[in-house]
Amino acid sequence: MTPCSVLNAKGLLQRRLMPKGPSRRLAVFDGSQAVRWPAQGMGDHYLVAAMLCGQINYPVLAEPCKGRGHELKGTQQWLPLLHQRLGPAAPKLWLFDALYFNSSTFTTVRNLEADLLIKYSSDEDDVDNKLFRDVLEDAKALFAVQSPAIDPVEGKHGFDSTRWCSWSMKKTSAEFAGYPVNIFFLLEDYPKR
Repeated sequence: MTPCSVLNAKGLLQRRLMPKGPSRRLAVFDGSQAVRWPAQGMGDHYLVAAMLCGQINYPVLAEPCKGRGHELKGTQQWLPLLHQRLGPAAPKLWLFDALYFNSSTFTTVRNLEADLLIKYSSDEDDVDNKLFRDVLEDAKALFAVQSPAIDPVEGKHGFDSTRWCSWSMKKTSAEFAGYPVNIFFLLEDYPKR
């Protein structure tokens, strides 16, 4: 039995994203730039990587790619292969950065009968994230309106005792590339330490 199937059978490849939420098999897929040491004269190298993130983290892919922007093509090739190789341990929720906010990624993940979560941080802002930024700006404008006439915004708040912070969240729904999309705006407030 492969290590992945043993870990899955023991429930170690699953994680709850919220204390009372469902337990899920979650994976992160991302492209990155790796620099050889010493960096002088050796050049930069790019790779795509995937990791199952459960109670333990289990890397399942680290492959070279041609450079920035080529990781999207690699993703389209690797996701179905990883899904097939992982079998019952295949993730039901994939986490991507905003670069992957495109119809081909949505279609590929949906064909695997999984969901996707796109994360975005303004530190990662560049021209490749323009489509996501446009959708996000529309949602932010909707979140900013305080009117009973606009009802598609849901709000929740709470306290995360593990991370010791209070949080508030707003949610709205839309459609992108023919798929339903939920957009969340999460604010965390950490007490002074």
